[in-house]
Amino acid sequence: MKVIATILVKEFRQIGRDRRMIPLILISPIFQLLILGYAATLDVNEVRTVVCDLDRSAASREVVSRLQAPGIFRVVARVDRDAAVDDEIRTGRAQIGLVIPRGFATDLDALRPSSLLLVVDGTQATVATIALNHARETLLRFLRESLSGRTSRPGAPPLPDIRLSPRVFYNEEMRSADFMVPAVLAMVLMVMTVVLSSMNLVREKESGTIEQLVVTPVRPVELLVGKLAPFVVIGLVDVVIVLGVALFWFEVPLRGSVPFLFGVSLLFLMSTLGLGLLVSTASATQQQAMMTAIFFVMVPSILLSGFIFPIENMPRLFQEASRAIPMRYYLAVVRGVFLKGTGPAVHWPDVAALSVLGVAILGVSVALFRKRVD
Repeated sequence: MKVIATILVKEFRQIGRDRRMIPLILISPIFQLLILGYAATLDVNEVRTVVCDLDRSAASREVVSRLQAPGIFRVVARVDRDAAVDDEIRTGRAQIGLVIPRGFATDLDALRPSSLLLVVDGTQATVATIALNHARETLLRFLRESLSGRTSRPGAPPLPDIRLSPRVFYNEEMRSADFMVPAVLAMVLMVMTVVLSSMNLVREKESGTIEQLVVTPVRPVELLVGKLAPFVVIGLVDVVIVLGVALFWFEVPLRGSVPFLFGVSLLFLMSTLGLGLLVSTASATQQQAMMTAIFFVMVPSILLSGFIFPIENMPRLFQEASRAIPMRYYLAVVRGVFLKGTGPAVHWPDVAALSVLGVAILGVSVALFRKRVD
């Protein structure tokens, strides 16, 4: 027992001397718990909705009001043409569109069957399924409450039928593979560039070869380019591999521009390599680099980027925090290119955000690395 106690004391002292390990041990669990507790939710609320009310009656306005009442749907636009609903969904400004046909109120007054059209963005299958179910329940409740008095009289005709005709765009079968497989591209690039590049640079510190490189005529910028360039090539090769598996194995449709996808992937790599360099600068060992990359880069990126959980369902604080996650913008582009066939005209805000984040992250990382080398 004395031997074991001595070893235990030695280990705790060694951990206590490593000041960079203490935050990983104490802060990381709290950090992950907060993100998982708030961001990892399958609840659906404030689904962006576009309304095309062709009837413009009190009954049609009541339908829209009922949809918004539970907080599940939030009307972000009102249009006067069916085609405009498709445009709002294709550009990502809305997730669901409700079309109320002319004569809706007249049909209700005459107790005739009527039909409503619900256009759904199928790129987020979970949101689409839950939203469809809530819309059906809301419309049925509206019908029962508004006509209960008229249909309860003796000899009154039965309750008329309001048919909800769903039309799912971009993922008609609502396959989860079509939603998840394109996002795996972002995950692969994140792992290959953040984790591996940070560990590769820290390995130089551990072996002492970084000092040997510093005393050579090689400048810090040349050293960085030589160290990071291979991971750019590896990342682009991984893009080709993921594209091949997605298209030929999972049969995910690719409706957009492949060159545009590669261009945005390069912008994303600029951010991830900057994060890898930042992690290596803050780490003294490969173990620290791996733990820091996983707990403080990978986990927040997965949970706050919309990789699994819709950003709209998160608390406002985490929605704002997700704006600093490069993966958020890259996922929007990847899913849009694959499933919607959208290009630069639609995704220029995402491309601009990726560019700004890439320059900022890489710039700060290079400055810190050069300071450490000097």
